[in-house]
Amino acid sequence: MPIAADGAPMTPTSPHLRIFLLSIAVNAASYAALGQVVPSSPSQDPAPQTQMAGPEPSLATESGAMSHSVESADIQGPAMGPGAEAEMNAPLDPASAEVVPVAGMANGMGLVQNRAPVHTNYRPFRRIALAAKMGTLGAGFEVAVPLSRRTNLRSTGNIFSYSHTFNQDGVDYTGTISLRSMQTTLDWFPFHGGFHISPGFFAYGGNHVKGNASVPGGQIFTLNSTDYRSSMIDPINGSGKITVNNAGPGLTVGWGNLLPRNRRHFSFPFEIGAIYEGAPKIALQLGGSACDSTGAFCTTVASDPSFQQNLSDEQAKLNKDVEPYKFYPIISFGLAVNF
Repeated sequence: MPIAADGAPMTPTSPHLRIFLLSIAVNAASYAALGQVVPSSPSQDPAPQTQMAGPEPSLATESGAMSHSVESADIQGPAMGPGAEAEMNAPLDPASAEVVPVAGMANGMGLVQNRAPVHTNYRPFRRIALAAKMGTLGAGFEVAVPLSRRTNLRSTGNIFSYSHTFNQDGVDYTGTISLRSMQTTLDWFPFHGGFHISPGFFAYGGNHVKGNASVPGGQIFTLNSTDYRSSMIDPINGSGKITVNNAGPGLTVGWGNLLPRNRRHFSFPFEIGAIYEGAPKIALQLGGSACDSTGAFCTTVASDPSFQQNLSDEQAKLNKDVEPYKFYPIISFGLAVNF
């Protein structure tokens, strides 16, 4: 025999039993009228069920005007059009379903409703991002637009200049590094996060290293393992230049999306990679007069075949030394804002 919460037995005439059976009848009527139900929390235990022998009694109101059958209920709602009926009969999407509590349903039970779908389509060029960065290509400015949910199109301009003075084999050099480049990159985000793989194409606007050389009069210098002494009257002077290809492919990997899909307006991109620019090319030019190591015999270097051969051999040796350096490393970090 069922026992009420206050410990009293629920007899067929007990008000506790009537309330208990009435709640079951309301639940059954709700199931029949509104369709599917699911428990709001899987951790909750189902309500205890009570079995009674014999036919299930019907309950009547005090006026006797209405009765509810425990076994079934007939509740009729407003008529639905074909579109509404099709929508109600459509299968539910578990990923977009939520439980809506309904008054009178026991144990946290409720109706399953489909939430409004989250729009995740990203139309090309709908947004724009601007970024400033620093790296091995110099100071840069970037513009990016989305192409799809996983890809961005990015264009970058870089500029860098640096000067330095040093001495090598008795020759004083003043060198200047000048980097001017443009790049177009496709950023692919394979995991929908910040990690990206970015193939790209790089074009250079005259990337080079220039140097001016001078040897004070009376100073000994070495050229292709041969010692010379700079003339006191017409000291040695000249120039050198290192150039690379004007364009080449590149590949970088990094972290940070200039156009975060979570609609954040700021990001801090970082990337590392390399550009293929081919082997650097070194060109040397020297003028003035050079003497033997004793300084007794001097000639103009432009008219000295032996000196020109040593200069050519020295240039070939330098080009061979730099031939393996066909890739230029890329490391950069920056700050981006999108609109």
